[in-house]
Amino acid sequence: MGLKFRIECMSYSNLRKTWAFMILLFFIGPLAAEASQPQQVWKRHLIQEFSQDLCQPRGYVQTCLNLSQAQCRGMAERELNFCLERLPIPQQVNALAEGIELSFRAGVCAGKRMEQALKSRASQTPQCQEVEPWL
Repeated sequence: MGLKFRIECMSYSNLRKTWAFMILLFFIGPLAAEASQPQQVWKRHLIQEFSQDLCQPRGYVQTCLNLSQAQCRGMAERELNFCLERLPIPQQVNALAEGIELSFRAGVCAGKRMEQALKSRASQTPQCQEVEPWL
């Protein structure tokens, strides 16, 4: 999965790569240990962890897009929720069977939406043009 994920992400912008990678890492972590969760519990955990991980102090969003942590979290939660509402999510989500795929799709969707909204704020510094250090 790692190589496939890396190849697919090469076609996305830096911002989308960062978000998709972060959301994939989240699901390989603690939540993946739980075999199955009710849809609403799964969504709540995903939104909370996604916004928390994405909006870390001195992270990509705060450094390169000049957003406060509160602004970042609010936007990340709204956009991820928007994307999750449009995905076919079963009532019980198996973290390994469909959770990884759904979280990846939601993360890419949220990344695209946030990138569009924040495009004008993106820093053009060399530090912000290269995604690898942010992963």
